[in-house]
Parts: sequence; C-alpha cells; structure tokens
Amino acid sequence: MAVAQQGAQPAQPTQPLSICGLQLECHPTERDWNLRHADALVRANPGHDLYVMPELSSCGYDELVFTRLEDFAEDVRAGPTTTFMAALAREVQAHICYGLVRRAEGAGGRPYRICQAVVGPDGSLVAQYDKMHLCHYGECAEKDFFSRGELPCTFEVCGWTLGLLICCAHRSPP
Repeated sequence: MAVAQQGAQPAQPTQPLSICGLQLECHPTERDWNLRHADALVRANPGHDLYVMPELSSCGYDELVFTRLEDFAEDVRAGPTTTFMAALAREVQAHICYGLVRRAEGAGGRPYRICQAVVGPDGSLVAQYDKMHLCHYGECAEKDFFSRGELPCTFEVCGWTLGLLICCAHRSPP
C-alpha cells in the first residue's frame, strides 16, 4: 500500500464512474423474491460500474423482519445474500452494493446489525458497513432490535474512493 507524502495531492481518477441506484420494491420476509427482483433490475440496466440497493434490500425493512431476525441474519462473507450477489457481480462484471441483516456474534448488546455490503466484479466482498446511527424515535425502533456499527469504511471502484452510509437521520429534541 502506497503512503501519500504530506502535502501531496491524491491521485485523481482517470475514468468516469457510472452508478445505478436501484429502488427495489422489497417484499418483507421474502428474501428469495427480493434477490430475484434485484437480479432482474440489475440486468434491465446494464453497463454500470456500481449498482446500489437500499438498506435491508435482501429481506425488507419492516417490523415483520425485525421480529424474526434469527430467520434473516446472515454471515456477510458466506450467507445466501452475499453468495447470490457475488455470482451476479461476476456475471455482469460490476460492483454491487446491497443491504442485509448481519449476524454479529460477540458484538455486545444485540447480536444483529443492519449491514450494507459491496461485492466486486470478481465476486469478492470488498466492503461492509454496519449502520452506526440507529433510528430511535417515533415509530422507528431499530435500537430495540440491532446493535450499532463502530467504523466507517471505504472501497474503490474504477479508481474512485467511495464510502458507505445507511440512512443517517438526525432529529433534534423538541
């Protein structure tokens, strides 16, 4: 890994970056349907370097899912969602960013995290980010179900350094 000298400017990307944001219609608790739907949308929009899907795109963002987390929690490296997305990324030769419930044994607190992961064109996991700012007001009660993440992350696509963030809402006290 090269270390930049103090005062040196980072290298600028030499090619454009094409990102396709996919707004999925997720069916809560229906992971297989959601994955097939994501696959169809990626294939219907060919030619991008990065496809980005929403928070919990694999299982849906819904209290039905929250009350059955053990049924949907996965190992981010070898679970069904990553296995599916890795095969798709290899086939379309692109990076794919997707959301899942990550099993986080030994994480302290609740053993589940809301995770956004990225697989590269070779199918390898290149980034994972656990949501750091859990929603905790009004009807939203993520803190009742999930542990918060601890670290931001970055990854590279076509020479561009990108970061991940999941729905970072802030509400001022009344």
